[in-house]
Amino acid sequence: MKALDKTNQLIKDLTEELPPVKVLPSPYKRTIKLLVVFFSLFILTGLSSQYLHSDLSTEFIIESFLILFTFILSLLAALHQNIPGLEKSRWHLWPVYLFGAWVLLLLSTLWFGNEGFWGQTSNIHPTVHCPLTIFTLGSLGAFFTIREIRKGAVLNRTKLLFFILLSGFTFGALAPQFYCPFKEAEHIITMHLFPVVVLIGFIFLIFKDRFFIRKSE
Repeated sequence: MKALDKTNQLIKDLTEELPPVKVLPSPYKRTIKLLVVFFSLFILTGLSSQYLHSDLSTEFIIESFLILFTFILSLLAALHQNIPGLEKSRWHLWPVYLFGAWVLLLLSTLWFGNEGFWGQTSNIHPTVHCPLTIFTLGSLGAFFTIREIRKGAVLNRTKLLFFILLSGFTFGALAPQFYCPFKEAEHIITMHLFPVVVLIGFIFLIFKDRFFIRKSE
């Protein structure tokens, strides 16, 4: 009996010394929290811009929704990498499908809108402002997402890295979507879409085997 009492006392002492386990809020609440931060950055970017897109064509609305939902769903997919059982959900392919739909929409606009592919090279309007905006906002978005992810354990580092990059840089593409004065398909493909693809691909290839997030205490 004494041995049993000592064992019970030891178990009691050990359990009392353990720190309480922090229960993470639902991924939806965490997504909303991050969206507030993201769209605050979006509004601040707009305040510094001298242009706001006002031609709400059907093509522009569809394009904007594709970018927006790619951003939101990939952000949610990134947060799911903290939750056992959700990190392998099949709907995580939806952000990829939506991003692909944006690419196809731009290519079809380019093809059917001109006499041949790249029919109007003068519509490219080379500028560093759009790629720089995408890089800056995308990097800030990735930073805030990683801060939130660090509150829990990471279950799939490769998927997490991909969705952090996809959400960050599609968010970065939202600002020039509304604040850039050039709306030709040639410009959007070269100055908006191409930087997003290059940044995601380049950073993913560099960090896919060494990406690690240390859990915050």
